[in-house]
Amino acid sequence: MASYVNTGIAKFASTSTAQRVTTSVASALVKPIALDRGNVLRIRNGAGTRIRAASGVLWITEENSPDDHVLLPGDTLMLAQAGLAIVLAHRPARVILEVPPGSVAPSAVEMALADGEPGRRIALAKPSTTSLRRLVHRFAIALREAIASTRTIARTPISRWNAVHASTAGTSRSHKVEHAVTEEWSLWRK
Repeated sequence: MASYVNTGIAKFASTSTAQRVTTSVASALVKPIALDRGNVLRIRNGAGTRIRAASGVLWITEENSPDDHVLLPGDTLMLAQAGLAIVLAHRPARVILEVPPGSVAPSAVEMALADGEPGRRIALAKPSTTSLRRLVHRFAIALREAIASTRTIARTPISRWNAVHASTAGTSRSHKVEHAVTEEWSLWRK
């Protein structure tokens, strides 16, 4: 069943299961992307992601979908299929990717350039300062624990190391390793 969409082209039919979204809904994630003529966006696993043409003309095809879509300025398309979606700019265009609240962001968004230059990956969100703080905090804790362990080893009397050496003498192949460590420790402590 074909549904007609007002795209500015007379009787442009869309038979896809993808839905045209015409209402403006606050998005959890919005990423504007500028494309030159012939540039391609590859969107991986972007089901639920909305593609809005702010300017230019876009051709969109989705993996496992028999239909292609043409977006003119102001048109919006919600990706319906998991897998790869290709967005081609027929002329210089500005694309806005929107990931609605509660939707999963695409696993990757990459741009391939028309002039054959290597493409680039597009970050959908900048790392938040909260996550950076959390990372630095965890690193600081790990560093403190490592320093505390080193201090404990340094404060361990040589008699304790000799006792460990005596208790494991002749037990296994690790005897040679422990003996070498004890000797190194003894030399370092002097």
